[in-house]
Amino acid sequence: MKIYIEKMERERERLGLSKAEIERRAKLKPSGYSKVLIRRVTSISTLNRIAEALYLDPKDLLTN
Repeated sequence: MKIYIEKMERERERLGLSKAEIERRAKLKPSGYSKVLIRRVTSISTLNRIAEALYLDPKDLLTN
């Protein structure tokens, strides 16, 4: 799924969370969040976990 990276990063910064903290909350491997940022795509399950860590609805992180 293609992701709206800018919104995801803006929300992470607004919450004052590090990338490592998002990885911990979303149960991602180390550097997993950074890989999502670089690739701009991920699986539905990973998107759901990141959205939950950011207190967002997953559909808010999808692009057209």
